[in-house]
Amino acid sequence: GEFTDGTYQGSATGYGNNLTVEVVVQDNIITSITIVSHNERNSRYYQKAFNAIPEAIIEAQSLDVDSVSGATFTSVGIVNAVNDALSEALVSGDLPSVLSLPTKRGH
Repeated sequence: GEFTDGTYQGSATGYGNNLTVEVVVQDNIITSITIVSHNERNSRYYQKAFNAIPEAIIEAQSLDVDSVSGATFTSVGIVNAVNDALSEALVSGDLPSVLSLPTKRGH
């Protein structure tokens, strides 16, 4: 898709709800993804996803990134929150489809 430059916030459900990210778009490139607030549990798991997923999205310039093992809910939540933020920036083209959370509760 084509995106307007700016800073956008989006949120989605991860392990907890309201996982909120801030995404910076510059020259149609995602330059930064920051987790602003969240209700995830157990930093041992979610911290890995918080470190890896934004980096992977920026590197790939795509939301098609692998979930972090042991933090699938958080991984999906970050991807969907970024997608939500990008929906505000979209000028033309399509957004990737939203990922569905795994059905089994837990890590």
